[in-house]
Amino acid sequence: MSSIEVLLVEDDVDLREGMQEFLEIKGLKVTAVGSGLECYRELSYKEFAVAIIDLGLPDIAGDELVAHMRDATNAGVIVLTASSCLENRVSSYEKGADIFMSKPVEVMELLAAIQSLSQRRDEAPKVTTKLIKPSWKLDKRKKVLMSPDEVSITFTAKEFSLLLRLSQSDEQFASREYLCKSLFSSEQESAMVSLATLVKRVRQRIEKAGVQESIIRTDHGLGFGLSVNIDII
Repeated sequence: MSSIEVLLVEDDVDLREGMQEFLEIKGLKVTAVGSGLECYRELSYKEFAVAIIDLGLPDIAGDELVAHMRDATNAGVIVLTASSCLENRVSSYEKGADIFMSKPVEVMELLAAIQSLSQRRDEAPKVTTKLIKPSWKLDKRKKVLMSPDEVSITFTAKEFSLLLRLSQSDEQFASREYLCKSLFSSEQESAMVSLATLVKRVRQRIEKAGVQESIIRTDHGLGFGLSVNIDII
């Protein structure tokens, strides 16, 4: 049971923290968030066995998240709502919910539901899925990177060129040799050092803008890639 990864999406802080504490005491691994945007971010980092989704979120309709979970992941979906009317129940099941639960939630029943869904997920054939992430935007004219929540980050020409090449790459990772040759017209050791410094500067600039999400991934065997979707405008 300790291997069950649970994503809890609930904007009521007290309820969220209470459910998280109980489930973690029972040995589950719980990632708890309070909005739809945070939910999408977590889905871009890892896979979950079960998602618990409140229908009344402040930014994104809960049933939209339910539909996304069903279409883009293998997770079991439990819907929570303070309104247990027939219309909400039918809509949730049509969107792809496995279980519908009314608030206040009986935590022992919630635990049993999670265990049941996780077991069924483990026994079901696995399908390959591609998670849909909120897109960032890279403005070529202004040399600005805009986050999904509209944080604007300005770069030097060379820093922007690095992001542009990573965004235009057809592969998950761009090799160090390719980046050195295209950015510094050299594949020598000095260019490798310059590339490492450039990547560090970009990461620092993003961090100073208050964005906690890691943008550039490093694979020591393959090179550098992006951990987010970036649209070039």
